[in-house]
Amino acid sequence: MTSIRMRHHVDAGHQSAATDITRTTLLASGVVSSFLYAAIDLLAGSSYDGYSFYSQTISELGAIGAPKPSWLAPLFLTYCALMVAFAVGVLLEGIRNDSRLKIVGALLLAYMLVGSGTSFFPMHVRGTATLDAELPHIIAGLAATTVALVTIVVASTSLGTAFRKFSWAMFASILVFGALTVPLGVKLAAGEPTPGLGILERLAYYSMLIWFAGLSLSLLRRKRSRGRRNFQ
Repeated sequence: MTSIRMRHHVDAGHQSAATDITRTTLLASGVVSSFLYAAIDLLAGSSYDGYSFYSQTISELGAIGAPKPSWLAPLFLTYCALMVAFAVGVLLEGIRNDSRLKIVGALLLAYMLVGSGTSFFPMHVRGTATLDAELPHIIAGLAATTVALVTIVVASTSLGTAFRKFSWAMFASILVFGALTVPLGVKLAAGEPTPGLGILERLAYYSMLIWFAGLSLSLLRRKRSRGRRNFQ
């Protein structure tokens, strides 16, 4: 009887450890995805002959008619898978510890779903399409950004004062630099030169990536702290 009880405790311990590793891996996917996206941007832009990080957008790297390296699609799909895994990790963390994080996890999944519209409706190489043709891509991008901003607002109340300040700083950065791209975006749709657009768009989008990574690290830190307290 005693040996059966001991075996039950050992099996339960192994199962708990496996669950903990899974949750940690899912949460860590957030910071990994941000680094991967930045690497994709850098590598794809560097391999695109004539591409300008200063004046061209990230979307132009995957535009219809643009030269794309064979590894671009697989790496981008890997990024998407990591982001979905992160969203699931946040959702599970919310179910276990904080109902607000359940909403954040659901919003992250919504962000990936809405953001997929930019892939289903890619832009064209500049100067080869009208504003009407680019409209689905623009709408999908704006919708995804809106969902991301709502996610930041909801999550800002969940992880303390420092994270709230960090969240609002990233929120402001996305909003300000995103707004500055609007007049240049109109020029882009018209096929006109867009000096500075690449920098402004990256400042906005990389603020989003930094926030995803910050959320990931904050949740991992909180999880580790709780684990230490439970161990003690």
